[in-house]
Amino acid sequence: MNGTKTKYCIGCGKKIDRTTNKCPYCHTWQDNPDISRNHLLNTYVSPEHNSELNNIDRKVLENNISSINEENTANENKIIYSDVLLIRRLLLLLIMGSGLYRIWWYYKTNSLLKNKLNQNIHPVLRTIGFLIPFVRWIMFYLLIHKYEKILYKEDIESYSSILNTFIFIFIPIIGPIWTICNIQESINFLWYKLEPDLPVRRKFTTGEKVFLIIIILIIMSLLALIIYILMLSLKVKIII
Repeated sequence: MNGTKTKYCIGCGKKIDRTTNKCPYCHTWQDNPDISRNHLLNTYVSPEHNSELNNIDRKVLENNISSINEENTANENKIIYSDVLLIRRLLLLLIMGSGLYRIWWYYKTNSLLKNKLNQNIHPVLRTIGFLIPFVRWIMFYLLIHKYEKILYKEDIESYSSILNTFIFIFIPIIGPIWTICNIQESINFLWYKLEPDLPVRRKFTTGEKVFLIIIILIIMSLLALIIYILMLSLKVKIII
C-alpha cells in the first residue's frame, strides 16, 4: 500500500488519493492509510454482488416457505381416527395371533385408560402382570372392571366383569376370544360417544399388517416342518 498513490475507499470502494482522510464521493472517514487494506472491514458491496445476494436470499425464503407448506399439507392430510376397534378386525387378529395379540390388546386398552380417560394406572406394569400365570386373571379383571365403571357413568350398556373373567379363565380357546370381543364391543360404544367426529379405521394398520404377515410366515414354516418330518418318517418306514 505504501508504494501507491491511491487507495480504495472503505465506504464506497472507489479509488481516492492515498493521503485523503475523507472520501470525496461518499464522505466516509478513512482509517490510517499505512494500515493494509486487508486488515480493514470493507462494507462495500457491488450492485452485481448485491443482486446475487438478494436472489440467494429470495431462493432461501422460497424454499423455507415451500417446506412449511409441504409440512402443513402433510399434517392436514394425516387422518386422526377414533379409538374404535372394529370387531371383525379384532376377531381376525385374535384368531391369527392367539395369545400374542391378547397381550398387545391388553396393553393398548390399558394405555387408552391412562392417556385418554385419565386413569392413574401403569400400562406396562399391568401388562407384565398379565404375562404371569394366575396373576393374569387378576390383571384381566382389574382392566375390564375399570371400564365397566366408566361405561356405567357414561350411561352405556355394559357387561359383568365377574362373569367375563370366569369365562376368560375356565373356557379354553373360545373363552378369551369371546370375552375380549364382548368387552371391546362395549368399549367401542364409549369411543363412539366420546369421539363422535372422528372417523373409524376400517383397514388394518401398518403394524397389524406386519403382525399378520409374521404370523402367517410362522404358520407356513411350522406346516413345512411338519410335512418334512412326516416325509422323513414315511421314508424310514419304507426302508424298514
